[in-house]
Parts: sequence; structure tokens; C-alpha cells
Amino acid sequence: MNMENRKDSVWREVSESGEGIAMEDYLSYRLGRLNTLVQRLTIRAYLEPAGLSQPEWRVLSRISRHDSIEMRQLTSASLMDKAAISRAVALLLERGLAERHTDPVHAKRRIVAITPAGRKLMRSVLPRALKEQARLLCLLNESERVALDAALSKLTAALLQEDDLADTS
Repeated sequence: MNMENRKDSVWREVSESGEGIAMEDYLSYRLGRLNTLVQRLTIRAYLEPAGLSQPEWRVLSRISRHDSIEMRQLTSASLMDKAAISRAVALLLERGLAERHTDPVHAKRRIVAITPAGRKLMRSVLPRALKEQARLLCLLNESERVALDAALSKLTAALLQEDDLADTS
């Protein structure tokens, strides 16, 4: 059996034991590799020219969608490590792209809000980001995009459910 046929059969027929799955066939390996490639591309295409890191972009994008967001919600929504979010927020604060204040209703809650400078940066970066994301999606035909969306949604929902179950025990 040649390598292509073996790979095809591994992805078509998966045993519960995982027997026959090589490391380069691991879902985590393939998604991680794809994620690295997409991140490199996005950094070069629109983040580097804007002077943003990937974590700063993720945080600023999330803040801009809501104008302001509680730090706890930011952590939950992004699935990023709390320390990475704190570093990204600190850098955004330093650059004047975001501001932080205490929730007047609940003194312990910290709110992060986008500033006018942050909105201006988002307006300049977002069109390039959308164009690059569309370019990537257009590498797939419509049925491939629909299938990928369904597969990613299904895996994400299942893993979030497993993660929620682990957090409550």
C-alpha cells in the first residue's frame, strides 16, 4: 500500500484503539501545523505591519466587538491563558489602544475597553484581515468550506463539553 492510500485509509477507518495512526496523522498534529502556518501568514500579512502580536490582535478584536468586556469574559471567550491575556492587555494599555477600569457595580470586576486609537487601528487592519481570511477560505470550494465548518464546529462543541465536565468535577 503506498503512503497516500495508507493515509487515506487511516482517515476513513479509525479504530477506537487508534491503532495504525502515525504521529503525522494525529488530528492535533495536523491542526497544530495548520494553525502555525495560518499564524505565520496572518502575522506577515496584517499583524506585523500594524505592530501587533497574535495575542494582542485576538484580545483587541474581542474587545472591539463589544467596546468593553470584563477580563473574566475575555479569558473565557478567547480560550487563551490568563497570563497571555494579561500581557496582551498590558501592551494594549501601554500603546493607548485599550483602557482598563473597575466595574462601578462590582468593584472586583476589571473592565477592558477599546480606545479611539484602538478603533482607528482596527479600522485600518480589519479590511486586510478580512481579505486574507477570505483568500484562505477560497482555497477550498464551497462544499469543502461547508464540510470544514461543520467538522470544526462539531469538534469544538464536543471538546468544550468535555472541558466543562472536567472543570466541574
